[in-house]
Amino acid sequence: QTASNCSYLVSSIILPIAIALASTHHPRATIKMSSKDTNNNQAYEEAMDDVHTRFILNLPDEELRSAPRIFFQLEQAWWFYDDFICDAAEKEEKEKGGKRKKKGKKGEEETASSLPRFKHVKPFSYAMFQFSPLLLPMLPQFEDMYEEFNV
Repeated sequence: QTASNCSYLVSSIILPIAIALASTHHPRATIKMSSKDTNNNQAYEEAMDDVHTRFILNLPDEELRSAPRIFFQLEQAWWFYDDFICDAAEKEEKEKGGKRKKKGKKGEEETASSLPRFKHVKPFSYAMFQFSPLLLPMLPQFEDMYEEFNV
């Protein structure tokens, strides 16, 4: 029942507040992601939820107050997402006789998987900030936080 209460708390209280706060995001924080459509992409949502649960959700409060610690976790999450989740999805597609790799718009590599590949930690981190109810309220400070990590 505790997990149910937590889920209710996040979905009904924290998430709407976080979304309202993020609607005033900093204009410099706009980052282009992969050309793949992630809206209504169930595989992408599940992958981000998995990564969020493994790397962000259980961070201690003191680490959630430190930009370098958050981005260190996001870097670990990005590697996990790319090395395990995307690779497994591509392998599964290939075994089912999926599409081959091709060059997409602006030279981005399109893969057989329905999951976007993020070439760098920054766009992945931005996507996670948008996905996570814990990180979403900090979205307006994304650029400054990333710079603090990247020094």
